[in-house]
Amino acid sequence: TGLARPGYGGALAVNAGAVAHLDGVSATGNQAAELGGAFGARNGAQLDVVGGVLSGNTAPFGGAIGATFAASVAVSGSTVSTNVATKSGGGVFTIGPTTVTGATVSGNSAGTGWGGGVSTILVGPLTMIDSAVADNSAAIAGGTLSLAADTTLLRTSVTGNTAGLAGGVGNAHSELDIETSTVSSNTADIGSGVYGVGDAAHPAAVAVADSTITANLGAGAGLEAGIDTTVALRNSIVAGQATASDCVAVVAPTSDGHNLDGDGSCNLTQGTDLPATEPILGPLSSTGARESHALQPGSPAIDSGAGCDPLDQRHTARPQHGACDRGAVESRTTYLPFGGAQNYLGTNTQQSSQWRENTSLAISGTCVSKEQGDLVMPVADWTYSSTTGGSGGAFQNCTPPVNGTIANVHHDLDGYTYVIEVPEGYLGTSPLVIQGQGLAHCAGISAEGTYNGADTPNNSSTPASQRDAVEVTVRADDGTDGAGSGTALFGPTTLTSSTSVGGTNNYYCGATNSTSRWRTVATVPSVAAGDRFYFQIRSLPGASTTTTTGSNQFALRAYTGSAFAPCTTDPADMSSTTQCPTVYAADELGLYANIGGSNAIFRVASIEPRFGGQLLDVYLWDTGEGSSTVELLDPNWNPAVLRYEVACQDGTFPSETGVACSGETAPFGGYGPFNNIKSVNVSGSYCSNRPSTRTISCSKYNDRLLRLTVQLPENITAAYNGRTWWRVRYVADAAPTDRTTWKVAVREQG
Repeated sequence: TGLARPGYGGALAVNAGAVAHLDGVSATGNQAAELGGAFGARNGAQLDVVGGVLSGNTAPFGGAIGATFAASVAVSGSTVSTNVATKSGGGVFTIGPTTVTGATVSGNSAGTGWGGGVSTILVGPLTMIDSAVADNSAAIAGGTLSLAADTTLLRTSVTGNTAGLAGGVGNAHSELDIETSTVSSNTADIGSGVYGVGDAAHPAAVAVADSTITANLGAGAGLEAGIDTTVALRNSIVAGQATASDCVAVVAPTSDGHNLDGDGSCNLTQGTDLPATEPILGPLSSTGARESHALQPGSPAIDSGAGCDPLDQRHTARPQHGACDRGAVESRTTYLPFGGAQNYLGTNTQQSSQWRENTSLAISGTCVSKEQGDLVMPVADWTYSSTTGGSGGAFQNCTPPVNGTIANVHHDLDGYTYVIEVPEGYLGTSPLVIQGQGLAHCAGISAEGTYNGADTPNNSSTPASQRDAVEVTVRADDGTDGAGSGTALFGPTTLTSSTSVGGTNNYYCGATNSTSRWRTVATVPSVAAGDRFYFQIRSLPGASTTTTTGSNQFALRAYTGSAFAPCTTDPADMSSTTQCPTVYAADELGLYANIGGSNAIFRVASIEPRFGGQLLDVYLWDTGEGSSTVELLDPNWNPAVLRYEVACQDGTFPSETGVACSGETAPFGGYGPFNNIKSVNVSGSYCSNRPSTRTISCSKYNDRLLRLTVQLPENITAAYNGRTWWRVRYVADAAPTDRTTWKVAVREQG
């Protein structure tokens, strides 16, 4: 501390091929007349710095560390902060191989010089891994500078740095690879985030992969390239700069696919690219020392990338779901199974006492407005002619954009997937039987999905055009690609009102009641603990696009042994057992809620202790029609304090995008968010607040997606006495019915 040398290395000088290994050594307030205010090395020496804090040191080159004449430097786990260089390398200056791993380089300054944080010139390479470069400043290259020295930034954040040229990362006459990193909130007049430049004799190249460049400030573009510089982008996000363009380049960037930019300036020409697209990012926040922007629910970057590194910037495995995400960080939103404690789902009122569900599973046809409650199968919305009071409109078509019809952005041709799972503790040897009830759409329809179900074939009172066929497939999970792979145990089979199981009047028709027959769709002779089976059901498009189709109710159940008996695996339930197979929705749950009485409670999901401290999101589509309030009950059966908000018709939330909903009418009371709520008021008729005059229901949240969010406690086990199951409670004065679609997820904050 407080040492000074006339040459290099204010506290320690390493020379002439010597090796110095400093473990846990800190250096403060030292000075050198030439380079390396704290530590200096030259003439092929080797300097390894592990841990320690280097702060308040000064030198013309390398405020804390300086190395030249091909000396090599390795910095690992150290903090290099508030050092000053008058010429170059406020924190670190090197001419030689340099590696920085797990370090924080922050608050350093190169004054009117270059490379506020780290500067490597002439001899490289510079490799920075798992590090943070933050709040440094210089005239040129506020964060890092590479001049004729190839550089790699891997899982590194470059944030809050300032310069006149190249606010975050500067690269001249060399190759710069930015991999799985975040460049954000840097400021410059030219190249606020990243800047590269070369000349004919010494061109430059900038390659950005699996990275995010966003929210950079000043007049400079987020990613800017001067003369004789190539730029290549892959699986990255360059979007949302505060004032300037996302990209500016003398030679247009080249896309290697799966990129996203915010303003269309990055020359994204591949079919997998998303130009001029809002990425829906969270604010800049830190995980450990490295800052990043989390992808928010609804981001088009989620599960739409390819070819990504196995780890994201925070060392989260990629992909988390079917495909990896675009950008530096993988979304840690985990979509959970809906339901799953019992061996049946959608049996409505046919079970007694504690087994009763009050819900049927439901699936609509493809040519029906999604305002009827199915968020997945309909291809369109706003399918009625304009009305003034919510009635009198005529169905026109389901072919967007004809007659003002809009596309349903949530439409999924694969329909709904349900899972039958054998419990981990299963010890039995009996076959597993999977059954369905009312799988075919056979009888009358209504707007909310009721029908006159019976075990009879084609009902002449309902035109065939209003009964879409469904396709059912049951597969064994082979652990490779979800419901789309594995051995088929049933189907794919098309079911209509005239599809016979075999024998006279033996069809797949029926209602979810105690008299309709159950049809066995698969029998598995031998199952083992943990085995899973996918039941996939989807509506097939009908011939007509000008006649609305209906919604069909059905139910599923599974059992081992000689006959079905209801059972549960929830320890908080009576008669729970570890031998009970469970039935649940893999993602979206399409249901018809038959609310018997003034209160009805529906099981949502089991939230495990590993999700402590995260956010629980419950998505309710077109919910509560005819009800008074909706509540979310915690595992102790207490109404949870929650926040709720209403999505735009494109599925985004203004609180996340910062962009107001457009082309639609706001709901009564606005979009929110509404905080510190225990009971969501869903009552009332507000015809003037329908999203469009082309919708026919005036219910408060008709044709709206609600998201209910709860902050989960850090210690879920202690907070809820070991209980894990959350529930939705409808409160109503009468006995309304509701066709709706639900989904549940947990996500990290920020």
